[in-house]
Amino acid sequence: MASRLRLGLLSTARINRRILPAARASELVEVVAVGSRDAGRGSEYARRHEIARAHEGYDALLADPDVDAVYIPLPNSLHVE
Repeated sequence: MASRLRLGLLSTARINRRILPAARASELVEVVAVGSRDAGRGSEYARRHEIARAHEGYDALLADPDVDAVYIPLPNSLHVE
């Protein structure tokens, strides 16, 4: 089997609930980390969704060497920016 894409979630946004089941169903993707502006919220989110690591702040998630790609859940109004 090919190595899995290690995915990080850049926030605890509700839209992630659409990403998580699909990632878990895939043999090619593993959600390994989440970043949150609030450490407690991030830790709780990671625990609830069985994600190995929670980072305080988005920069910490982006700097994680064990994350290959990041899902950035922006509101529709910010997609163009």
